[in-house]
Amino acid sequence: MHLTRTAAPRTAPCRDALLHVSIFFPPPPSSSRPPLACALFSLRALAVSPHRVATVTPSFFTPPTAFLPLLPVFPLSTGSLPQPPSSLPPRLVYSSGPMLLAIDVGNTNISFGVFEGEALLHHVRSESSRSRTPDEYAVLVRQMLALHGVDLDRIDSAIIASVVPPLTDTMVGLVRRAFHQDALVVGPGIRTGMPILYENPREVGADRIVNAVAAFEWARSGVVVVDFGTATTFDCVTPRGEYLGGVIAPGIQISAEALFSRAARLHRVEIALPPKVVGRNPMHSMQSGIVYGYAGLVEGLCGRLRRELGYPCRIIATGGLARLIAPQTESIEHVDDDLTLTGLRLLYERNLTPRDGKTTTSDAPPTIPNQDDASPRSTDPA
Repeated sequence: MHLTRTAAPRTAPCRDALLHVSIFFPPPPSSSRPPLACALFSLRALAVSPHRVATVTPSFFTPPTAFLPLLPVFPLSTGSLPQPPSSLPPRLVYSSGPMLLAIDVGNTNISFGVFEGEALLHHVRSESSRSRTPDEYAVLVRQMLALHGVDLDRIDSAIIASVVPPLTDTMVGLVRRAFHQDALVVGPGIRTGMPILYENPREVGADRIVNAVAAFEWARSGVVVVDFGTATTFDCVTPRGEYLGGVIAPGIQISAEALFSRAARLHRVEIALPPKVVGRNPMHSMQSGIVYGYAGLVEGLCGRLRRELGYPCRIIATGGLARLIAPQTESIEHVDDDLTLTGLRLLYERNLTPRDGKTTTSDAPPTIPNQDDASPRSTDPA
């Protein structure tokens, strides 16, 4: 059994000490199998003292019954502990600056990113479950970030972009319960720094605006953002940094699910690159149609958009399947898995309140109109 202890900083002598425990069961002497890691869990001690007991909180384990009888309450020792095996992830130590929590709520997954300044330190995901309560999400997020060694007390701000309205208030509640902060929500009234030329700016998805802001910051020219999400979106930004609009197409996953559910003799396959375009069995044939067919859709739409826009534009991709499809196209020149989180950081910085609490109208960047704004276009600073 391997134990490691992460001591609390000197500035907070009463904080908990976090320990990681791995239990390895060696194979029989005649077997060539490697040792089996049956459990990995965290111990949080109320105080680093040989006379105080530790509480045991499992993080994950396989199988469940393998280690439950092995969890007695035992005292801690302040002496030196053996080093963990090299297979365990190291616990990183960061500087003492404040951190920003960026939350991107999608239809399938929720992404949580922790920024320190401009650096994205960690990026974790969870399922977009509408049945979870804010308290459940608060416990989940704190545990995920603690597993990566994030000092939760340093998260002093948060920003949320959500395309799932029932989860927006849930995420706001999560931030209040877990970090005791009020989150900034991307929506009407937020300063974007980007004029929105959509017919009705209030109908643009928050994730599309966030992606456009981050993409223009990257390109500093005309740009098209391809986001491979539940729906695949193509968002166009002019060389002057104006959001034009774009295209919404069915996502790869839901397109494949429609094929699997409507064709009786075609079974579900992994969405992966086939060995050849010409499939020699049903699995490879379907994979070829899904991957190369979708790459053709992306290539065709990017070409049409470039011809219609009439100005040079770069094309950047993001989303879960971007790295699968982008190499099969000639138009996409860059893939950024964290584009949406970067855009959230930029929007948070643009909405920081000055020290004197005042913002002059002439200096305020364009905003998403409020719900009661009768103007269908937002082309001038608010």
